[in-house]
Amino acid sequence: MGLNIKLLINKKSVFYFLLFFILIINLALFMAVSVNYESSFCERYIVNSSEIFNLDDYIEKNPNSIKGNKVFIELNLLPDLNSLKCLGSELDLESKNKDLLAIKSTSYTLLKLVTVLSVIFLYCLFLIFQIKSTKLYFLLMVFCFFIYSYIFFGTFLLDFQLMIYPVASLLFYFLENKKHNRSNQELNFLNLFLFTNASLLIFNYFLYTQFLPLFLVIYFFYFKNTKLSNSHLNVITFSPIFYYFLRQLSGPIRTMNLLWESLSSGMYRGSPRFADMYYTFKVLKCNATGCSTKNNYGPLWEFLSIDLNVEMYSYIFSIVLIFISQKFYYEFVRKIDKKQLLIFFIYISPPTTFLMERMNFDIFVIVIGLFALRIYKNNYKNLSLFIISLLTLVKIFPFAFLMVLALYELENKNKKDFLVTLFYIFINGITYLIYFINDMQEGFIANPTGVSWTFGILSDISNSINFFGTRGLIYYLFFLVMSALIFYFLFKYEIKKEIFISNDKLTEQSFMICFLIIALYYNFDFRISIFSIGLIYFIKNYDLPKFEFLSILYLLTCVSRYFEINNYTENPIDFFYSLTFILINQITFNLLLIYLLVMIFNYLKKINITLNHN
Repeated sequence: MGLNIKLLINKKSVFYFLLFFILIINLALFMAVSVNYESSFCERYIVNSSEIFNLDDYIEKNPNSIKGNKVFIELNLLPDLNSLKCLGSELDLESKNKDLLAIKSTSYTLLKLVTVLSVIFLYCLFLIFQIKSTKLYFLLMVFCFFIYSYIFFGTFLLDFQLMIYPVASLLFYFLENKKHNRSNQELNFLNLFLFTNASLLIFNYFLYTQFLPLFLVIYFFYFKNTKLSNSHLNVITFSPIFYYFLRQLSGPIRTMNLLWESLSSGMYRGSPRFADMYYTFKVLKCNATGCSTKNNYGPLWEFLSIDLNVEMYSYIFSIVLIFISQKFYYEFVRKIDKKQLLIFFIYISPPTTFLMERMNFDIFVIVIGLFALRIYKNNYKNLSLFIISLLTLVKIFPFAFLMVLALYELENKNKKDFLVTLFYIFINGITYLIYFINDMQEGFIANPTGVSWTFGILSDISNSINFFGTRGLIYYLFFLVMSALIFYFLFKYEIKKEIFISNDKLTEQSFMICFLIIALYYNFDFRISIFSIGLIYFIKNYDLPKFEFLSILYLLTCVSRYFEINNYTENPIDFFYSLTFILINQITFNLLLIYLLVMIFNYLKKINITLNHN
């Protein structure tokens, strides 16, 4: 029986029959939606439709619905599937906008799903029947491009979502046109894994985030010890770089609003471009011109004033900083000889994409902090301390870098440099003490809460109390105790491994200890990128498989969807799905904190023994 199935699969005639059948189905769908249905029939399926539907109000609320001189109104496809007949149909609706040549109905949500599933399904078909023809796959992609353009838009349209087809052709070329020294089954599974990850990342990031934990589990079960070929490495190198390039491209171009929003997860999706970077420069401008924006950062931003073009500078700095991250990722992935997929998951994780979308000042802390730590090791110590001090006077948490540098000099018995570092700690500490005692900050320090996009012990306690009232603190403590028990049984042996012994120990210590300190307070999830930097160096320098899995699972479950208790009755499936993400995220966060505390305690104990011995 097994042999007969194998022979059947190997027959190209079966493949071409299935391919022909798929083409016929698509053509039938095209013919079905090409029928002109009356506008009154289709209007009943318009999203949020009512007896009185105002097209101009719809356009105002949904500016992305306009494509060129046409407007496309979203259909509500469920529960009545007759709505599918209206895809691409023209509607007879009036608008004040006389430039509109046509008003059509569509479903962009379905389009995003169909395009992604079609390229993955066809790729699977090619893998099953071992068809390596790049030309044939390309022709199929061209067919899909035109057929779905006409099905969903009723015309040929160069929409970004349809660009998945040329990109899929390129991925096929990279993955299938190269020779590999491994079994067909193993190779096919790896190729499919990479193809799916790259396609979802670029063209449906929200859907991708829902499956990221599953992809991580697959990696640890099947590909943990896999050495990637050059073609595989190209896919995981350039797909996230291209993804962030789309962020760079769509940021300054307002007409690319739909693309901009599609690159974000549902939790933080919105039209504002690099909102936090805009705020950063807006404060400086308001300090100079006297406008209303108040400073929520540290003392340096309270007194520094520059009259500048806020929008232009926010675009320039955001694009440059993303480029720096792309360059760092490229060099790092190419430099290490294993676990490149883990670095890939970190770079495209929700906290990282959240940071790139908002462009909070935290990215300056990461980029400039890495630079300052590097030159400190190269003996430009005073310059490094000065740079870190400037960062500290904008955001207080880089203060942890100064503490780590003091520890570093103490460990190396450099008394003079240790005292210099203490001096910088003292000056920065006094500055903040005066700043807060005299209430000199015009704005306020944010204390973000909400289980969907915050982290930190104080955030978690506040969230628990908000949901459960006075019993919330008890529930939180119980959850913490359970996490401690899980940690004892699962990680008690791995924590015996030594850390902070590599050439990158200063960077590892700075970012890991910094994360541990900020994790005690309230934080938005984009600040987890501080931990991500420390993590990639841990992955590079140590073999900690349980810690790696725990850490990345935590990253991939961050920035979940909005969560409301009353959603239990309205949509129980969505409620329990969201709750699962939140519980996994909370457990992994607690385990990480315990893990880092124990490992850092062991390290400090070792240092103390060494110092006392000497």
